[in-house]
Amino acid sequence: MPDSTKKLLIVSVGGSPQPVIHSLNSQQPEYIVYFCSRGSRSVVRQQIEPALTFSPQDHDLKIICLSFPCLTGTEI
Repeated sequence: MPDSTKKLLIVSVGGSPQPVIHSLNSQQPEYIVYFCSRGSRSVVRQQIEPALTFSPQDHDLKIICLSFPCLTGTEI
């Protein structure tokens, strides 16, 4: 029976994008979920995604508010 396992990588974006790029290129997951602030969203689009050496099947970008006024960590 063929292996139908899919690889998902959940990454937190903030600070240097190099560790994220290295992890993604090393693991080459089929699916990626990025957790980032509004300010880090551009890092995903402008630095991380262009540096990938593979094409994931799908990805999602979750913007998480961890600062005032929404201190609850809710998705916005």
